[in-house]
Amino acid sequence: DLQDIIIRASVRQENPPIPLGWTAQTSGIATYLYSTKAVSQTVAWAAGAGGKVLRTVNGGNTWTSVGGGNIGTADIYNIDAISANTAFVTTSPAATYIFRTTNGGTSWDTVYTQVGGFVDAIKMVDATTGYAVGDPVPAALWTVLKTTNGGSSWARIATEPVAVGGEAGTQNGICVVGSTHIWFNSGVGGRIYKSTNSGATWSSGVAPFPATSNVWFNNTQYGVATGSAANGVARSTDGGATWSTVTVAGTGFLIACGGAGNDDFWYARGTTMYRSTNRGAAFASAYVGTGSYVGLSFVGYGSGTSGWAVTSAGGIAGFYGSLTGVEDRDGQIPATFTLMQNYPNPFNPTTNIHYALPRAAHVTVKVYNLLGQEIAQLKDEIQTAGVYDAVWYGRNSTGQSVASGVYFYRLEAQPVDGSTTFSSFKKMLLLK
Repeated sequence: DLQDIIIRASVRQENPPIPLGWTAQTSGIATYLYSTKAVSQTVAWAAGAGGKVLRTVNGGNTWTSVGGGNIGTADIYNIDAISANTAFVTTSPAATYIFRTTNGGTSWDTVYTQVGGFVDAIKMVDATTGYAVGDPVPAALWTVLKTTNGGSSWARIATEPVAVGGEAGTQNGICVVGSTHIWFNSGVGGRIYKSTNSGATWSSGVAPFPATSNVWFNNTQYGVATGSAANGVARSTDGGATWSTVTVAGTGFLIACGGAGNDDFWYARGTTMYRSTNRGAAFASAYVGTGSYVGLSFVGYGSGTSGWAVTSAGGIAGFYGSLTGVEDRDGQIPATFTLMQNYPNPFNPTTNIHYALPRAAHVTVKVYNLLGQEIAQLKDEIQTAGVYDAVWYGRNSTGQSVASGVYFYRLEAQPVDGSTTFSSFKKMLLLK
C-alpha cells in the first residue's frame, strides 16, 4: 500500500552510497587538491592546482573533471558549493578571482576580481547570502566580502576588522554558523577573528600556535583550530573568545580540520585522520590513508554524516558513518516541542529539517505539495527527548525528483506519556 511505499522510499534515501567508514576513491589526477566541499550524502566537490575542479554526484564512486573555462590553469585554493549545480572557487595570486558555476561546472563566470592579496576562503550561508575572507588589502584591513544575490556579485563590507601587522589568511580558513556567526583565522600568529552579528562588529581570540592553519565550529560555542605546534590542535568552548591546547598524536604541521553535527570534530595530520566524538576534548586515529591530507569537509543529515578528504597528490577519501550525540546537541533537554525552519531554504536538491522534543514521542515528519497532498514521509518512529534532523532529498514517495515550487513539511509528535500531541507546519521552497 502507499504507506509501505513511503517507508521504503524513506529508507532508500538513507542508504549510504559508499561503505561505512573511510574509502579511498579515484580522482583521476595526481596534482595538488587544496580544498573539498561536502554538499550532501552523494554530492561533493574538490579543487586544486592548475584549475582542476572535480565533482561527484554518486558519493564519490566516480569523480568528473568540471574545471577550466574562465578559470584556466590558475591554482584554486578554496571551493564552496550549495548544490550539485552551484559552486564557487577562488584563485590567486597575480590577481584574485572568484568564479561561479550554476550548471555543474559546464561553464564558470567571473563574479569578483581583486588586484593584490589572496581571497582565501568562501562560505555560502544559503542560496542567497555568502561571505569570503582574504588577506589584508590595504595592509591595515582584512578583506571581508559579502554577497546577497546568490554570488552574482561580491563587495567588501564596511566594517572589516583591523589586521595586526603582517597577518595573512589561509586556504579554507573561514567558518559560518547560522547566518550571524563568522570566524576566520590568520596564518601569521594564532589570532582567530569572530563576529556574532554578520560582520557588523569583530572580536578575536588567540590560539596557542605560531601559525594557525584552519578553524571550524559546529555550533556557536564549540570549535577547534589547527596550527603549527607539536600539539597542533586547540579547542574553544566559548565561541572563540579563549582557546586551550588539546593533546594530540602525530608530528608535523596540521592543515585541515572540520566537523559535523554537534559533537564530531576531525583533523588531519599527514596520512592519518583523527576524530573527536566529545566536542574536541580528545581525538583518536580513525583512518590511515596515503598522501598528505590537506582539506576536509563533512555534512550531517539526520543521524548520519558524510565527508571527504583530499591530499597534496590528488588523492581523495570518502567517509560515511553516524553522528555522535545527535539526540542531545547542546547537552540539555529541550524545554518545548519545536519545529524549526528548514536549512538551506530555498534549496536544491537537499534540505535539513530540525526539530526538538522535550520528551519521548512517536514522531512523523511528512512533506506535502500546494494541494495538500502528501508526497513523502521522512520520519515515522519513536524518539527520545532531544534535537533531531530529517533530511529531504527533493523526491516523492516513489523516489522521483519533484518539480521546483513551494512545499510544506509537518511535524507531528505524540508523546508516549499520553500528553497532548504536538503538530506544526512550515513552508519551504525548492528551486532548480
